[in-house]
Amino acid sequence: MRPIMRPIWKIPGSASVTAVASFIGSFSVGIFLTNQLYKDGKYTKKEAAFTMVGFSTVSATFMVIVAKTLGFMDRWTMFFLSALIITFVTSAIVCRLYPLRKIKNSYYNEINNADNEKRGNKGLLKTAVNEALKTAEKAPQIHRSLLKNFKDGMLIIFRLAPLMVSIATIAFLLVYNTQLFDFLGYIFYPILKLMQVPDTMLVSKAAALAAAEMFTPAAIVSSVGASELARYVTGMISISSIIFFAGPISVILATEVQISIKDLLLVFLERVYIIIILAAIAGHILL
Repeated sequence: MRPIMRPIWKIPGSASVTAVASFIGSFSVGIFLTNQLYKDGKYTKKEAAFTMVGFSTVSATFMVIVAKTLGFMDRWTMFFLSALIITFVTSAIVCRLYPLRKIKNSYYNEINNADNEKRGNKGLLKTAVNEALKTAEKAPQIHRSLLKNFKDGMLIIFRLAPLMVSIATIAFLLVYNTQLFDFLGYIFYPILKLMQVPDTMLVSKAAALAAAEMFTPAAIVSSVGASELARYVTGMISISSIIFFAGPISVILATEVQISIKDLLLVFLERVYIIIILAAIAGHILL
């Protein structure tokens, strides 16, 4: 995947494993894997940050729940593939914008174990097999590796679980007892209006709510009988925004990559604006 990942997303080919881990498992698996590779000197801080905020999306199984809630299960293939494309196109754009582009290309504790990528694409498959064999040869015993990863995973869980539960609870209380997200929704109102997305105010509120928790926007939009395009755009925002407090933000803050909350929120705003544009265009064509 090197010839694709490096020029488009500015990350090593091994980051494609993170994308697969996120879609099959969950965003937490992808972020945990990226953090391990960063600590092992395989990624620079910039590459790790790009990977965490660009590929650690919700799992395919959770996408099924979102699609079913929004009434798109009869067109699952279209919904899934468009979410996949919108997520990765958005990531390719955002990695070139501030604040991600300002992150230093430094290694964790100055340890550089990154693969040499200057060998070109000649004999790519042969190179991949040789590198896989070298990695397997140097790998620790499987029980030691499992124990180490289990310990690291438990440390992250104990650091983030209370934060995730607290944020999700607070988000639900704010949604149903205050007008906070109605006001925050005005941030996205102009672009939604420009892209001719119906139920504009409702989708604006859902987009703002996506910063706190990813499923609630879909639940709210579907519960009031919103238009098909409004439901589609909301679904794409829920799945492709990636950055929300009750999930990836909490996990990222528990890693050694150390991206500030301010930068994560700015990335969230950039992603949602781009997603709205792409999803509205796709929705007008596909629906």
